[in-house]
Amino acid sequence: MQKAIDACTKEPFIIEGEILVKYSGEEDAPVIPKGISEIGKDAFYGVKLRSLVIPEGLTRIGEYAFAHTKLTTVHIPASLISIGEGAFAIKNLKAITVSKENPCFTGVEGILFDKSLQTLLMYPRGKEGDHYKIPSVVRLIGDNAFAETQISSVNIPRGLGLIGNYAFTHTNLSSVSIPSSVSKIGTHAFAFCKQLIKVELSRICKVHREAFIASPVQLRYRD
Repeated sequence: MQKAIDACTKEPFIIEGEILVKYSGEEDAPVIPKGISEIGKDAFYGVKLRSLVIPEGLTRIGEYAFAHTKLTTVHIPASLISIGEGAFAIKNLKAITVSKENPCFTGVEGILFDKSLQTLLMYPRGKEGDHYKIPSVVRLIGDNAFAETQISSVNIPRGLGLIGNYAFTHTNLSSVSIPSSVSKIGTHAFAFCKQLIKVELSRICKVHREAFIASPVQLRYRD
């Protein structure tokens, strides 16, 4: 009952306080109402959204908020400090750009990193090209960072420490050389990579038992 009292409808948006809970309209380029500070979980999930301006003042985007839309580019404003898992899981997304004033995130060549560039957060699924050389300063590949991208070849730098959960799942990788600096590989990190045959890594690396599930891979350990 309280939810019904607190919620209001500004067609075609459902808003609770300063949270945009759901968009159910037909427009493919809607304008987010003023005063919104957060876009909730699944708010635009599966909508035929082709263009959207994320306004200054917005601080948080929930899990899967824009997943399975038609967006091709996304710009992160200076005010945004939190992005939920899968928020931009979009097949056609080619680039993510970030305001230079944003304190938490930065964008390089359309790829999303944390401000320090030590964590690679997201490589857009629709980004052109099938090879990527990860910058040498990166120490962590985040959860889902390359998931379902067109990547078939990647250079992982020495100094990288962790490969997150689902980091390269459902990609076109055929071989990977994982440097000895990597101490942990998360669950499903290289799962469902149907062309992944060869992976070279250190014996001291802690590999989740389902890191390579459904991939026809042969692990080769360095002495």
